[in-house]
Amino acid sequence: MDIIFNCGNCGQRIVVDEAGAGLATECPKCGQSLTVPQAATLPQPKPPVPANEIARYRAFPWRWIIGAASALVLASAVVMVRQDQKIKALEQRVADLERAVGQLRGSVAGVAGMASHAERAVRHTPVPPDSSQRWNGP
Repeated sequence: MDIIFNCGNCGQRIVVDEAGAGLATECPKCGQSLTVPQAATLPQPKPPVPANEIARYRAFPWRWIIGAASALVLASAVVMVRQDQKIKALEQRVADLERAVGQLRGSVAGVAGMASHAERAVRHTPVPPDSSQRWNGP
């Protein structure tokens, strides 16, 4: 069985036969003097995770995140389109109301003109001296 450990200086992975336990050696990468650890003192490696679980774990969160982000983008686009339609409808309504106000101003001006004409006519009409007398007009 091989002993696998890392150099304490550079982190290089080193593999030595079990017979070399306790012997001095050098790191092939940095040249640091090392003592090969005893096999019993090394941490036992964890059992490997099946490849299908790794693939499922890596794929699932990304699919979910991308799907959620796509749904948010689509929902935002729909909301923006609806808001744009509402804004256009409101702008049309404002234009219609402004036209109606303009027409009413013209009508009010016409009525005001008629009222001033009627007021002038009333001012020039003689009033009976006594209100008990009946007035037959001019």
